[in-house]
Amino acid sequence: MYSEAALLQRKCTGINKDGSPCRAFALWGSNDQKCRRHTKDTKQQRLITVTKTVCHCNAYAWPHRPGSGLCRWPEQPAQRSTTPAGTHKRPRNRPPRFVTVFSFDSRRDPLEKLERWLDEQRSNQ
Repeated sequence: MYSEAALLQRKCTGINKDGSPCRAFALWGSNDQKCRRHTKDTKQQRLITVTKTVCHCNAYAWPHRPGSGLCRWPEQPAQRSTTPAGTHKRPRNRPPRFVTVFSFDSRRDPLEKLERWLDEQRSNQ
């Protein structure tokens, strides 16, 4: 969860059409601290969207998302993780999202259909 200081840095400074302040988060790396809707330049939107912002604070021994877990971005972390970098198991053994079962039906096979049709034509002659 973001702290108050992080929320102030991430908040969009744009104004909606009805005059109310925008409540969305600003794009990472945006110079004018605007969200996607209030950023005028589409090239800037694409460039900002492609780059992923990572934090290199002392909360973890590896690059991580800002404000996640023990990280208190933009402030210094209160705790430090004792897990060393590079201890993640590869590959992850995740169950498949869905299992596709392939079944072969000889009645639908085009070659089988052709052979049956040819046999019928030969028998009719």
